[in-house]
Amino acid sequence: MYRENVTNDTSQVLDKIWSDWYNGEGPCANCPGRDESGCYTPYFGAGTLPAEIAFVAETPGDSRSTQTQNPDNPCWDSVSENRAEETHSVDWLFGHPQIPGKFFNQYLGERYGFNDGSRVGIYFTNAKKCANIVGEDEEWKDEKARIDCRSHLRPEIEAVDPTVIVPFGAKATEALYRSFGVDRSLRKMAGEVLNTYQNNSRYIVPSYHWSGLQRNITNLENISNADEYWETLADEITAIV
Repeated sequence: MYRENVTNDTSQVLDKIWSDWYNGEGPCANCPGRDESGCYTPYFGAGTLPAEIAFVAETPGDSRSTQTQNPDNPCWDSVSENRAEETHSVDWLFGHPQIPGKFFNQYLGERYGFNDGSRVGIYFTNAKKCANIVGEDEEWKDEKARIDCRSHLRPEIEAVDPTVIVPFGAKATEALYRSFGVDRSLRKMAGEVLNTYQNNSRYIVPSYHWSGLQRNITNLENISNADEYWETLADEITAIV
């Protein structure tokens, strides 16, 4: 049974993440992923609470060409000091450009009623809250940002308190493993995906990232196409919840 204060707990955690970013404090203090001009804001924490499933992607999709868009014309005047509240019904995920609608309204929906928005909450966040940097030293900057953001990921997931966590891709899976002390090595993602690992009261079901799914399916036995992959992922989730 969900804790009655899960919504308040989550809101407080998300407020703290935004405050750390806005003020350059906590894990954001020396993070190279924080845009000091305020022109690129973090993205995290959208969904319906209480949530039984949390999807964790690697990073916001848009990348930026420079760390500071225009140091002579910062954007802080247009950025709110307080985080904007975001709530969505389950239907908001149906329009995801890379995750097929049938994953929710057929593979999950027919078996568990996910498509009616009344029986379950789905939460979506990013392991790294700010978009990737494109430019000088981008690789180490993004890696440090991923490590810094682990300090935000764990309290966020603990506040949401889902039964199932589905990280998409090796970077999100690694961040989740390290945040929660999961003693597994990510030498090959093929050995992790579509398996279920229990972590105290939660279950982690790693998935390939949708961007490389067609290529990575060839590493799996008994799965020959994307439809079979999404259906198998749905089976792993519904076997738990």
